[in-house]
Amino acid sequence: MTSPWGLEPVSKNMVLSAAADFVQQIKIQHPITKEPYEPPSGSTVYFLLGEKPYTRWDGVLSGASALFKIDAQEAELIESGSVQRFYIAQPDGEKLRPYCLTVGRVTRRGQ
Repeated sequence: MTSPWGLEPVSKNMVLSAAADFVQQIKIQHPITKEPYEPPSGSTVYFLLGEKPYTRWDGVLSGASALFKIDAQEAELIESGSVQRFYIAQPDGEKLRPYCLTVGRVTRRGQ
């Protein structure tokens, strides 16, 4: 699915370290101007991991940044090579319309 700006999702891998929490902050930028993009009020951010049925981790949206944290015990269950997708869902009337911003693979370090 393309973003509201008509661009394809960016390729970005998720790197997990052994026995460590996964914490990632993502800066949301307008794809053309590269200026910080603050999504409208009511927007949400989340990761979908693996194949259907997807595992979903919700993030915290603050201004033009999204913060994700997955505890080490949960991160251990994520298989290397799994596909991960980062979404932002923006209000569209009474529904939230999701846009995929990044797609990548899960890799592991230190195992």
